[in-house]
Amino acid sequence: MPVPGGSIALLTGVDPAEAAARVKAERERLAIEIARIDKKLANEGFVAKAPESVVAAERDKRERYSAELAALGETRG
Repeated sequence: MPVPGGSIALLTGVDPAEAAARVKAERERLAIEIARIDKKLANEGFVAKAPESVVAAERDKRERYSAELAALGETRG
């Protein structure tokens, strides 16, 4: 269905396999970071001893990484 005033741009020189590999690598990196943060936040000693600002920053980072992972098509945490 055409969209009035719309246009399509085709990017040349983009290797779909290479792009897919980059997305996969980024998904894996984000999943590893989320697991690391989950482990840190599950550590009662860390949560009890760390300043609240540090704990809050880790929670914020986890939320951001989860959103990035979801945006890449992954449904994790």
